[in-house]
Order: sequence, then structure tokens, then C-alpha cells
Amino acid sequence: MAALMTSQELLTFLDIEASGIHEDSYPIEVGWVDTEGNESSFLIKPIPEWTHWDLKAQQIHAIPRSVLLDQGITIHQACLALNKQLGAEDIYSDAAVYDGEWLKTLFNAAGIKPSFTLRDIRELLDRLPTDQFATFFKILKANPPPHRAVPDAKRMADAINLLRKANNIVDSLSAHGIHKIHCISEPPFRPAHSLKTLLDCQAESFNTLSFGINTTELECVKKSSRLLTDTSLEDAQLVVVFGHECLKGSALFDYEDNHNGTIINLDITDTLPLLDLALIDDVLEQLSSRLVGLFRP
Repeated sequence: MAALMTSQELLTFLDIEASGIHEDSYPIEVGWVDTEGNESSFLIKPIPEWTHWDLKAQQIHAIPRSVLLDQGITIHQACLALNKQLGAEDIYSDAAVYDGEWLKTLFNAAGIKPSFTLRDIRELLDRLPTDQFATFFKILKANPPPHRAVPDAKRMADAINLLRKANNIVDSLSAHGIHKIHCISEPPFRPAHSLKTLLDCQAESFNTLSFGINTTELECVKKSSRLLTDTSLEDAQLVVVFGHECLKGSALFDYEDNHNGTIINLDITDTLPLLDLALIDDVLEQLSSRLVGLFRP
């Protein structure tokens, strides 16, 4: 299995909100979050030369210029704080071209050299297996940036941590000889498909199958699932049921009668979008907890 770096390796993500995207724009908020949960952010007080202001940009980040003048720290304080907090790290951004220019504007104005190096998150391709890298971007696409510095940076750190959690789950399952999971749920299958996406990118030898119940074969095909039949689970190593209430009255699968230690029920409400960060976290957290009980000696 190709490892997702190491669970101890620290990654830090940075985001900047600016006065606009004009060539005369400047940073107004900087925030960073790392994969250990550390974070910091601050507003920046514009210097007199920084006069550009885009009202459309303000509608997005919702930071009035008057707030910057009242609550922002000086450009020197901002640069010194970033250097002290980030040290000589490589820092990742999902908009490195823009963020790099705004950092240059900030540090040049203060006459201070940054101690850290800003990198594009696409450079993580050199440190992530291809499938995990692709899934990382799928998660980011499914969770648009809120357009405030810390929340924007946090979504990137959260995506990496969820991939690492999924990697640990696959490692644990593989260590117990389990290389396939059968998932059973009702449409629209978002929790099951989110789990499949996170687990299947970890190793080519691992496979997650999604089966629909209380629905039609056509609906399953539309959602890239299979209709549960009386032979669907013949080779099942582990069955994950998303809310066993959906199995009540099913002639194909009786949760209670078939509970033999290889069936796990996850109490997930299918209301959040596919690959939503909160949904993924809930699914992986519940699955991890159930596996601890399943594998306990």
C-alpha cells in the first residue's frame, strides 16, 4: 500500500483575503492551519499607499475596510508574526499565484524577508500517491472555500487528515485480512459513496462495493451502485450498513439474525452533500470506533 506520507508529518496551509484581484490589491487577512490543529489569523491595517478597494470583493469576504483600520495589525507586526509562527516551513496554498503576490506585497512593504516558502498544493502530488491526490482535490471541490482565511485553510488541512484517517482504517482492515467492504444503504447513497471514495484511493488491492436496498435497479445504476440481491453478500468479508432501519422488512437481509461479528451499523443521516467534510468525518469516526470493538481481542 502506498502510504499517505506519515500520520506524524506536519503540513501547513495558508490563505489570504485581499482588497480585490487588481494589480494594486493588497492582503487584508492572513490565516494558516496545520494538520495538528494549530491555527492563527489576523487582519492587516492598510498602509496609506494601499488605497485600492473592490466592493465586490468585500461582498465575498465581508470585511469592511473600516474594520481593518480599527482592528488590523501593522504590516511589520504581520510579517514578524508569520515568520515566528511558520519558521522555515513549506506552506501550501490552493491559490499560490495570488497568495504569493499578496505575500510579496506585504513583506516588501515592511522591508522584511519571509522565512517560509509558499508552495502550490499541486506540489503535494510529489508526496501523495496519485489516487489520494485526486481524492484530495475531489474533497476540496465538494467543499467550496468560505472566503475567510482560517476556514479556507482549514478545509485543506481537514481533507488531508481525513485521508490519513481513511488510510489508517484500510491499514487496520488489511492487517486483519479484510480487503473488501460491502456497503448497504438506501438512495441517494451519499455516505456510502463518500466512504468508498476515501477508502478505495488508499490501495489498489482494497475494494468497496455499494449496494442499494428499498429501491430499483435503475436507481442504483444511476447512482453507480448495485441492487442488493440474495447473492450479493456471498463473498462479503465485512458488511457496513448505513442505518439498519432501512433493512426492516427486507427478505434479503435481516440485520439482527445475520449479526455474526462481521456486520457494522453506522448511524448516518443522509442529508449532507457527497464528500462533505462533516459527512466524511462522521462516517470515518463511526467506522473507526466500530472497528476497535470488532478487532478487540
